[in-house]
Amino acid sequence: MLRLIENIIRSAVNETVDKAITRLIRDQYTENLFEMIPATKKVGITNLIEIAMRANQGTPISHPLGSPNHLSPWEKIMFNPVHLFRLPTPENVGIRTSVTIGPRARKPMTVSIPIMIAAMSFGGALSKSTKIALARAATAVGTATNSGEAGLLEEEREAAQLFIGQYNRGGWMNTPEKYSRLDAIEIQLGQGAQGSAPQRTTAKNIGKDFREVLGCVKEKRR
Repeated sequence: MLRLIENIIRSAVNETVDKAITRLIRDQYTENLFEMIPATKKVGITNLIEIAMRANQGTPISHPLGSPNHLSPWEKIMFNPVHLFRLPTPENVGIRTSVTIGPRARKPMTVSIPIMIAAMSFGGALSKSTKIALARAATAVGTATNSGEAGLLEEEREAAQLFIGQYNRGGWMNTPEKYSRLDAIEIQLGQGAQGSAPQRTTAKNIGKDFREVLGCVKEKRR
């Protein structure tokens, strides 16, 4: 009887492990559970969990034990060398933070703050609602947002006062008609996040809007 129970348990464990390993091998990396291991090594388990908590709650995390950053004795001594040359700007004096990109260009672009939304593509990196939200946020603070390696998303273009389109390897933005609707063009020379790693998007994740932006919609025959 004991031998039978052992065989049943061993068989169940063996089948479970086999299924888990098979799934790890076959799942795409972006949806693979193994992705937790390199992600944890890069940012640390504490940062990874806290990022997930912030994303779920939508609010900053209260640290009851203070900051998780540990400063060495030398890092506790911080200097601001500029104040050895001149006094700091008084609090009641406004500081101009606007920056003009391409001041000698025919159509320079001026942003109110020296911060812009980075290039993150619709469908490849972010959802449609996220891209529109970032475009509205950029408009609210007077800066620009970026299409990323994607085509022209109409709702994003309408929500963005300043819109940068990326000349990309996929060719989804690379037409004169689309260029004429941009405030600036960014030429993609590399890919920081994924480099030369191949990536596939399953059909279930390619919605109608995604197909239209990438030009995958077939024209109806008359």
